[in-house]
Amino acid sequence: MNRVLHFVLLSLFLFLVSCDRDNKSNSDPESKPESFIPDDSRTLVSILSSSEYTPHEFISKLGSRSFASIINYFSPQIVELGKTLARIKLETHLPALDRDFANEVGTGDDDEHLWHIESHTFSYRSISSDGREIVLSGRVTFPNNKVDGIPHEVNSLSLHSHQALMSRDWAPSESLMFMPLRSLWNSAVIEPDFQNYGINYGIEYDGHGSPIAMSRQLADCALAALEIMEKHGVTLARDGFTTSWGSSQAAAVPLAFAKYYETQAPEWFRNLIRLKSSYTGEGALELADIIDYYSIHPELLNFSHVYLCRYMSAFSREQLEGYDMKELVSPWLDTTYVSVGGQECSILDAILHYGEMDVGQKPAVKRLDQIFASDMIAPEGGLDKSSPKSQAFLNCLRTAGNLDDWTPQHPVYIAHCRKDIALPYDYAYNSYLKLSGNNSNPKVKWIDVYAPDGIESLIADITGTHIIVSIIMLLNMSCVEEPEDMTLIYK
Repeated sequence: MNRVLHFVLLSLFLFLVSCDRDNKSNSDPESKPESFIPDDSRTLVSILSSSEYTPHEFISKLGSRSFASIINYFSPQIVELGKTLARIKLETHLPALDRDFANEVGTGDDDEHLWHIESHTFSYRSISSDGREIVLSGRVTFPNNKVDGIPHEVNSLSLHSHQALMSRDWAPSESLMFMPLRSLWNSAVIEPDFQNYGINYGIEYDGHGSPIAMSRQLADCALAALEIMEKHGVTLARDGFTTSWGSSQAAAVPLAFAKYYETQAPEWFRNLIRLKSSYTGEGALELADIIDYYSIHPELLNFSHVYLCRYMSAFSREQLEGYDMKELVSPWLDTTYVSVGGQECSILDAILHYGEMDVGQKPAVKRLDQIFASDMIAPEGGLDKSSPKSQAFLNCLRTAGNLDDWTPQHPVYIAHCRKDIALPYDYAYNSYLKLSGNNSNPKVKWIDVYAPDGIESLIADITGTHIIVSIIMLLNMSCVEEPEDMTLIYK
């Protein structure tokens, strides 16, 4: 595995130091009208924290304590890979940034840099997956000069929909994780916590069962971030553009956002954002279709039942066609008690409120009837599609993640690894075929993700390949400039 990681590192190094596009514009900048956010569409509530870093300080702040601990347990090589990539990224981009800011504001005594990296966490208004008005949190990170009164333009906006988080402090508003590295492309990196992390941790349920709602939260986060940038004299250049990124649990969000942008967003929003392309990888793009896979692979239910329960919990009774989520889950989940931090609670409460069950307390989930109500289970043990409850849940998922009746007009890159059995390749590829009209739309592109032999042995758990591939994908996304560049990384 060391040899493979060194290969990845070398590939990225060669790519980073050789790639230089002269023209990144998505269209004629002179044709773009003035951008603005209407007063009734402003979403910013408050700035929670603000930090300024020198470039080297910024690199040293990436990651979190739990990230280093958890990933070091899985694969120490990946931690070192991330640190090395960050250093390479910094050293390869510093000359250009120094030059651009020197042209913008000059230099101080002894050629002192008159620029830094700013990162702000904030709260903003949006809509929950069950349709309520809600206040969420997020982060925006960008380079800026240190001279009052002189504005700065970033080349792009980078929207990031984060993967499933293994710890609370992986959330964007809690720590600078790796996607803020993209700010070294002179990009403003915008990252929502989404409704179950940040200021809503332990309060709101996980809303990723509704990619449409998450895409709304992403859009509202972007508007709040643009307000903050404006307060600090930073705007998107007139020939600037936006790229959108997501993976794993949030894989469907960039697609839902792109559909919203192309089919529903008002003109002023499109003028602000100027979406150029999107990337998504290693996730389920149509959640309703994947439950059958888990039905015939009970060895994955220990992994999948947590997410299925969380997704159900975030929908309203109306969305579930009159059912309360507890009517859809197996009573066993609500009547079996485990220990969380020394306190007794039901398995369901432990799942929904992100409690880590004490050692030896986590139950083995091996059958679908341990997750869903008995009248949702077919005689052979799979999901009974004729059950009104099953239909209600599946209809809810399809509505909340509907990508039908949409022909993407901007490039969309979908990537997946054949060795990932936790979120299977065939389902992702079938979603790609559907979205691309069986390869008839050249705007929808497929990327096969490489994974070396023996990767399964890095983590004993059956989800190990998914975890490792997804983390390496996160590092790759943080290092390249545009989604199309991921095709070179995985070529």
